[in-house]
Amino acid sequence: MKKILAFATGLFLFVTGSAGAQEAAESGELATYREQFQNASLPVKVQIITDALELGRTDFGPLYKDALTYVVNQRDKLKGDPALRELAALAVRGVDETAYAPAALDLWTLFEADEETTLRVAIFRALQKIVRPGDPVMEGVHRWLQEQNAGALVSGVQRDRQVLEACMDALAVIGDPASFDPLVHTILVQYSQTITQKAFQALLSLGDVDVVDGLGRMMEREQQEVREKIYEVFTTAPTLTEEQHRRVAEKALEVAIEVIKALPAPLKQVSMWRYRIASFLVENPPEGSFTPVAIDHFNLTLLEYDRGIAPRSAVAEAVALLGAMDTDEAAERLTAYLDLINTYTERSLHYDIQITLAVIENLRNLGRKVAYNSLLYTTFLNYPARIKNAAREAMQALND
Repeated sequence: MKKILAFATGLFLFVTGSAGAQEAAESGELATYREQFQNASLPVKVQIITDALELGRTDFGPLYKDALTYVVNQRDKLKGDPALRELAALAVRGVDETAYAPAALDLWTLFEADEETTLRVAIFRALQKIVRPGDPVMEGVHRWLQEQNAGALVSGVQRDRQVLEACMDALAVIGDPASFDPLVHTILVQYSQTITQKAFQALLSLGDVDVVDGLGRMMEREQQEVREKIYEVFTTAPTLTEEQHRRVAEKALEVAIEVIKALPAPLKQVSMWRYRIASFLVENPPEGSFTPVAIDHFNLTLLEYDRGIAPRSAVAEAVALLGAMDTDEAAERLTAYLDLINTYTERSLHYDIQITLAVIENLRNLGRKVAYNSLLYTTFLNYPARIKNAAREAMQALND
């Protein structure tokens, strides 16, 4: 076969016989290979592609696409035909080595038609060289990955980890922003440490995508169980920075508040999630611009406390979150709540000592004079000595 093709090529060069004809000769050689391939039997097709690969020509992409198209058209015979399988592997290798982009859809069709690990890994290796963000083939890749993730979550079925690793490598190189959701779900599945690490690397390679903003949008769309898992995984992920951990928690609290507001009555699962997020944010305080969200959380927590949903500790955490804001608005809201507690006490209604102490302590930490009169009034009422002493100490701190 090599001699036949070499003779045809040599004859073409002899006829053209000029420097400019060398480029035409290369085109003619490709045309010769393609014509011979179309007319050959399957065993000879395999030999033609084998010979072509040995030449190492970078312009033979169309030939390898021809071979790939032939395999795809015969894909129902792949399992039982060793020669066809060999041709498939050679064609994929050729597309990979020539980085021939027009073969992308045929590559993916072959991927879906055959589950053999080595072939699928090779296909992903080729795809990462020729696919760009937004290419049609990416819809198939994302759909396949989501199917793997859904199957693993629902049934616990073990997936081909080598193929998943190759997929993560490809997505990291391609950098398609549309890969965001499938990659996050891959991370949540926790297939293996290697796959999870590669998924994180791919997630951080998606161009100008802000990971935290993307996670916020996902939490808005997902079911509650997935929201909570996103929060748990991405506020502890070592791949992200502490600032990103905090921002994920901020997004989660915003989402949780909106979910609660949209419900006819508070859903305990969402409320308990909110309390955990608030506890995290007390230890990792947001910027002052987060105050409106902290106030919303505080107001909801008080409502839930009155309804017997929120424990005392959740109210104390909500108070502490406001205390961490270091803003006038936070001080004003806590002062208004202290006024309410004072009203209850003056009317001999129930108040909680621990919550009252938490309010006074955080007003002291905030250091805003707006609280002074309310703290002073606290010392006149029938409180235990420790509450009055705490109020006096807070007043003194405001004067310092």
